[in-house]
Amino acid sequence: MKDLYLRPRKLGGRIDRGNHWSKRPFFLYAAIAIVCAAATAFAAPHIFRLPVTVSLNGQTISVPYGTTFMEAARDHMDTGDLYGRLLAVDDSTIDEQGGAPPDFLVRDRSRNPESAIRRSLDIAVVRGVDKVEDTVTEEVEVTPELIRTGSGPFRHVTVSGRVGLTERTLGELSGIELSTRQLVEPRPVEIELSRVPQSSEASSYIALTFDDGPHPEFTPALLDVLREENARATFFLLGVQVEQHPDLVRRIVEEGHQIANHSYSHRDHRELSFEEQREDFLKAQDLIEEASGIRPTWVRPPYGMATASTYSLYGQEDMMVAHWSIDPVDWRRPGTEVIRTRVVERAYPGAVVLLHDAGGNRNQTVAATRGIIRDLREKDYSFLTVEQLYEHSATLRR
Repeated sequence: MKDLYLRPRKLGGRIDRGNHWSKRPFFLYAAIAIVCAAATAFAAPHIFRLPVTVSLNGQTISVPYGTTFMEAARDHMDTGDLYGRLLAVDDSTIDEQGGAPPDFLVRDRSRNPESAIRRSLDIAVVRGVDKVEDTVTEEVEVTPELIRTGSGPFRHVTVSGRVGLTERTLGELSGIELSTRQLVEPRPVEIELSRVPQSSEASSYIALTFDDGPHPEFTPALLDVLREENARATFFLLGVQVEQHPDLVRRIVEEGHQIANHSYSHRDHRELSFEEQREDFLKAQDLIEEASGIRPTWVRPPYGMATASTYSLYGQEDMMVAHWSIDPVDWRRPGTEVIRTRVVERAYPGAVVLLHDAGGNRNQTVAATRGIIRDLREKDYSFLTVEQLYEHSATLRR
């Protein structure tokens, strides 16, 4: 029977006992230990999120692992040393931190402010540069001088003048003016105001005017009253109403009344630019002409308010302007008898009466109009349109 155990073999007179590890050099174990230690040293901050020591503009600080460059700077530096300022066009400061953000350098190379700090670094912080606000250029209208002569409800633009135009450059945020340049020189506008002369030759004529229509309910009712009382009137029409009720414009003309322009939208012309006024006015002119076949030659600005630029527009369009001399404030609806009494008691030859056929409930005005006509007829008044009254006035002035 063979031995269960092999006998050691002789190799060159030496016995091979099979223990190879005992022959490994000791330095191999040392090398492994060093590598492990280095790996541990490198990984420890990442694993355990240990604080990191960095130099920030020469100041040694400790920051939590993963802190961004910007966070470290904000926590350990004055804000004024980080951001540039936002300056107005006159170099005054708008915002202490409104300029460019800081730049971060490591070994003279720029780093992203949101980069995370994971090891010791020598960081240089360069303050952001100041920024000057942007500028904007705008054109500004210059309202010309308005020269008035005379008095009365009729206003004739004798010299249209011209609206000026200036170019301004200013700071977009501060509004500080940097420069100005005149593009168009303004020229004075001249208007002549007049009334019916008060003399023994003057007949007792008066003009009833109605603003803000046509209205589908109150304008037909007023037209019925005027027809039944055989009286003429002037209707100052709004383009937006004409657009909706052109048939009523035609009826007004067919029944012998005067139609005139009261703007398209009834916006206060003092708040509009010259071009906005022109657009509003011409839109109403076109709609009224389209509805009636007649292009108005008379106008009344909304609220009776106009600037020199408004009169310049009217002069360029060869329009006569009608104000008023009696205002019973019927739009406040003080009562039918109050409206009637106010007009009748204030009436005088050549007066222009302001009433309304739209813009609210005008039942009181409709009812008062019949009484006004009858009361004034008893005082020998006759009713003319504004244009007829002005022509009568011009005849008396000759």
